[in-house]
Amino acid sequence: MAIRSGVDTPLESNLNSRMCALVLAIALLGSGFSGLTNEVIWQRSLKRFLGGSETLSTTLVMLVFLLGLGFGAVWMGARARRMKDPLVGLIGVECALLVVNWVIAEVFRTDVPEVLWVAQSLALELRLPLPIFYLLGSGLLLVIPCFLMGATVPLASEICQRRLAWTDPRVLGLVFFVNTLGATAGCVLGSTFLIPEWGMYRSLLMALSFNGLAAVLLGCLRLVLGPAEPIETVVASRPKTKRNWYPSIHDQLAFGLGACALAYELVLLRICVLVHEPQPATFAMVLTGYLLFWSVGAALASRRIPMPIVLGLVLTAGFAAIGLWAAFQIPQRELGSTMDLLAFIVQQPSLYLPCLLFGFLFTRVTAAAADSWGRDVGRVYGWNTLGAAVGILVTVYVGYAFHLVWAAFLLCLSILVLAARAADEQWAFNRPRFSGVAILSLLICTFLPKWTEINEWGLGHQIDPDGGTQFYFGPSGVVGVGEDGSVYWDGLWHSELLNEPGQQIDTNNWWMAVAPVLAHSNGDIRHVALLGLGTGMTAGTLAMLDSVERIDAFEINHTLEQVFADYPEGTMNVSENAKIHIRWQDARTGLTLTDQRYDIITTAPLYLRQAGSGILNSRETFELIRSRLAPGGVACVFAWGTDAQAYVVRQTAAEVFDYQLSLWGGYLLLLSDSPLVLNEDSLTTSFEKWEADPLWQQIEGFAGVLGAKGLATVVDEPSFDWGDGRWVTTDDHPILEYPDYLERHFDDHIRVGGRLELPAPGLWSHEYEEAKWLGRSRGG
Repeated sequence: MAIRSGVDTPLESNLNSRMCALVLAIALLGSGFSGLTNEVIWQRSLKRFLGGSETLSTTLVMLVFLLGLGFGAVWMGARARRMKDPLVGLIGVECALLVVNWVIAEVFRTDVPEVLWVAQSLALELRLPLPIFYLLGSGLLLVIPCFLMGATVPLASEICQRRLAWTDPRVLGLVFFVNTLGATAGCVLGSTFLIPEWGMYRSLLMALSFNGLAAVLLGCLRLVLGPAEPIETVVASRPKTKRNWYPSIHDQLAFGLGACALAYELVLLRICVLVHEPQPATFAMVLTGYLLFWSVGAALASRRIPMPIVLGLVLTAGFAAIGLWAAFQIPQRELGSTMDLLAFIVQQPSLYLPCLLFGFLFTRVTAAAADSWGRDVGRVYGWNTLGAAVGILVTVYVGYAFHLVWAAFLLCLSILVLAARAADEQWAFNRPRFSGVAILSLLICTFLPKWTEINEWGLGHQIDPDGGTQFYFGPSGVVGVGEDGSVYWDGLWHSELLNEPGQQIDTNNWWMAVAPVLAHSNGDIRHVALLGLGTGMTAGTLAMLDSVERIDAFEINHTLEQVFADYPEGTMNVSENAKIHIRWQDARTGLTLTDQRYDIITTAPLYLRQAGSGILNSRETFELIRSRLAPGGVACVFAWGTDAQAYVVRQTAAEVFDYQLSLWGGYLLLLSDSPLVLNEDSLTTSFEKWEADPLWQQIEGFAGVLGAKGLATVVDEPSFDWGDGRWVTTDDHPILEYPDYLERHFDDHIRVGGRLELPAPGLWSHEYEEAKWLGRSRGG
């Protein structure tokens, strides 16, 4: 089947058709806005079930979203041409979306039902991987609204052709443009404004109101246009084309474009996370730029731009290589506000030019395939979204395991293969062309290893100026280990591996183990839980306690497995320690699914500005931690972020726990339902009681000549303000992840000279410098 370029007649319009077009455009704009606002908030909401895993929640929601769109488009496309009035059908779809989205908003608003945890426990007993369980659960919850969203595009296309008498297929570009432009607005506002300002529940209600607005506008359009002509007349006027079971050339190209487009977006996202930090705004920046440029490309496809599809695909491959290379070179940018995000997108068009071409080419392919618009648009759109879903799976679970330069190369090669397929349907039997592609690929594969040193791409220099960093890639994230032992986690400095025994003393990781031990009421610590294993310093330190029998370390980043294997001494041999039981799953789910009560629970999200930190420090998570503490148990929380974020964590903790202490200037928190005592007398008693314990001997050696008196100065005096409960982060309102929002909205009464009033920590005052403690600098 040849690929035709569409009708070249001008797009005619008059005042009446322009008014109808405006009403339909506003309705599609609102529908697109609602759809992407929902997707963004669903992705954030599902993290409460997934322990804050950004990769997992993003992957699952995008996968379910696209599969739902695809099946909805195909199903509705097969029925649109026989529908009595597609306009009435679209009104019904928008009304159904309003109801279904409201139900989902109420589900997300409730506490996690007990049946969910029972189902997860059963899945673990059956050895069903939790990601599969999460996918099935997400699918059951979100498949109906996604299915309905997929039905809107073929219905809108059928309305244009049948009810508005627009027969030029280039109109489809405008339909895609306005719908995707609304999605762009939903993405950027939902990510940067709605969630921090309103919370997720109210944002979902606002989003579904746009479905109601779209239904009202479409109802008005129905009143203006009147009833549709008899369906028998419409069916008789359509050409009777026989559809084969196998995909046409247009279907194949749509599938390939979808797969390559989503692969490009996800590889770009992984690079941008490394360069610009794994913040919520980073995901929003990539998705917003993708949608914005894709929509512009769809609009350009409605113009007379003479670009063959083969040439467009070749250009896309070239621009993809340039865009991914450029993403490595861009200095880190703050993306705290909506305007910052949009400014970055406009200033970095090289990152998004492939997205423009993806939108342009898909629209051209759809227009070329469109005879009966509802049917053909639904079918082609379905193949495109199916390809996008495959692109997500392959990129996340295969491509993310490669070096990013390899992933970029394989993506560009896939686009060139798609171009070869477009050039000749029999390209597989065209030996010269096939041989040329094979030889080119072999040459690139021969020289590519020389280019895979990230320092040559600029990223390594931004992360590690001295170079020599070894990077470990995986679906869960990117871990880098420098020559000096520095560990970088998704582009953020994390800690240092040990070069000699005892080097972890006086680091933040060491204090996260030692502080709850110092404050425990009786020191008889047997069971410990770590919400986040990291590089193992905290777990290895706690394992030194003779009384400790078991440490459950919950860690979601499987990439660390290879780090533990390659650096056993540097990670305190945590993977081989008999006391430490590593559970490779999200911490929140793991803690929920166990009935064990722990004497100490330590949690420390890498950075509070990271996506997911709001869920892991929410009131609901603190309530879960409290329910898993044994009598007299102590929870330790490291609030590493801005002063405002540390204040929010303290307020949230004070909502749940009866007793609190803070160390190190309000950033290291000790929480319990029993009185917390950490002073010279309590420490002296503990030193005497546990004098033979290896960890207590290490602590006493660290205290040195200052002894218990000096060690007690780590407690903040005067005590920090723990807040009045007005700035609490919850599952529904994870304000903790938006430091710029907090800085803009904090009341003046907690500021001094424009800054939060935080006393300086006492341990490092000048009178103790002469003690020559073992502290080098408070690092990891």
